[in-house]
Order: sequence, then C-alpha cells, then structure tokens
Amino acid sequence: MVVKEVIRGFVSKKNVYLVDSWETAISSALDRCYEAGSEGFSFPSTLLIPDQGGRGIFLAQKDNFNVVKVKTHLGALLLTHLRTIANEKSMLLMSSLGGFFVKQSMREIDEICKIKNTLLINDVSGSIFSYDAGYGDVVIGSFKPSGFNYGGFIACDEKLNINENFDMAKIPDLIDWIEDLNARLVKVKDKCRKVKEDLKDFEVVHRESDSLVVVVRYRSDEEKSNILKYCEDNKFEYLECPRYSRVKEKAISIEVKNELKRA
Repeated sequence: MVVKEVIRGFVSKKNVYLVDSWETAISSALDRCYEAGSEGFSFPSTLLIPDQGGRGIFLAQKDNFNVVKVKTHLGALLLTHLRTIANEKSMLLMSSLGGFFVKQSMREIDEICKIKNTLLINDVSGSIFSYDAGYGDVVIGSFKPSGFNYGGFIACDEKLNINENFDMAKIPDLIDWIEDLNARLVKVKDKCRKVKEDLKDFEVVHRESDSLVVVVRYRSDEEKSNILKYCEDNKFEYLECPRYSRVKEKAISIEVKNELKRA
C-alpha cells in the first residue's frame, strides 16, 4: 500500500499499521508492544512521560501505569534525570517535537533508553518527514496535527497484533494529502521562523527549534496584550498557557500549525 510505504520511509520501521485515530494508536501501542517479546525488555510497571510539552492522553495513562514524569527545561527532556529514573521496568512515551515547539535530543534519548533497556515509544505527529521520526522501538503518529482530520499509525520492526480499523475509503484522500504535505510543512515552519523574528523582543521558548507552533512567555499584562494583538492582527489562532501540552508557564502558544488545516 502506498501510504504504508511512505510511512516506512520516514520512520525506518518494517511494519506499519493504520488505525482510525491517534488515541487508538497510542492505546494499541501500549497494549501490544510486548506481544512480540522484544529481546532485552520485560513488561513495564512504570510509564515515563515528560513533565510538560506532552500530549493530554499521556497524563490519562495514570489509570493503567505507574506514571513518572521526566523533568524538562520548558518541555525539553533533561537527559540527566532520564538517566537516573530509566530502567528495564520502564518505558518512555514522548513526542520527538515536544508540544510541537521543541526539538528533543532524540539521538541521546534513544541511546539512554537502549543502555537502560527502556522501551521508547516516539510520537512523531509533529516530526513527520524529519530524521527524528526514525527513533524509537515503537513509533506512533496522528495525521490530524498536519491537517488530515482522521487517522493515525503505529510502526515497529517487530510484528504486533494490531486491529487495523482505518476506513479504507479515506485512503485516496490520504494519498493526496501526503503528496504535498512536506511542502506545506516547510511553509508552516518558515512562517514560524517569521513569527519568531517578528517577536524578537519577546521571550520565545526554544527559539532555535524548528517548530509548528511558537510559544511566547510573558512577564506582564502589557506583554500578554501585545502578543495577543499580534495574533489578532495576523489572524493566528492561539492557546493560553500554562497547560501540559505546551508549557506550565504564563505564555501564549501561537498555533501556526492550524494553517495546515486550511491549506
């Protein structure tokens, strides 16, 4: 199938499974990732997640696992803390583009997980077509953040027992979407760089990262008002922080990625 071949290309995994949503992808990955009996891993009792810059569903896993938060610097995983808490009884669930605004140190994170025998599940919803999408024992992703309002996938070198419930009638539209996705992602990333330049006098969080949203901290009501006015003048959607999915600080997340939905 063309869609699976494209996904295999950027995640560098042998097996790809299509499902109806990102929520299904993550629950299936968590439920099934050990059925293949991967060497060196035992069933985890602990789920490691970032303390911010994650996805809301990460927090919801506390009903199924002993959830431990990895310390971050405004969403960027702190490798020293990860080394301290990772072990063969844990798995790390994270996004390689944390909160859609911070590029994680995936090579180092992958190395730590291998040394510690910690399973790495990499959410690549924000890092599709990037090198970082190739890291992880299991890769999961959603098409929704990039503008296709349906479906997700799971990828792994091992064969997993996944119920593929993707609506096959949507495949032609998905193929069309994938064909020009990379060009549209480039435009959104370029626009994020322009926003960061426009707001050079403000504290942009992880300004150096290629991103799909721009998170800007504010210190006063006046700064907040100026950032919101910029959003309104430029017709950008935004989210107010603190919130787990971006940063737990007073900030405005300028949701440039939402323009992919309108493309």
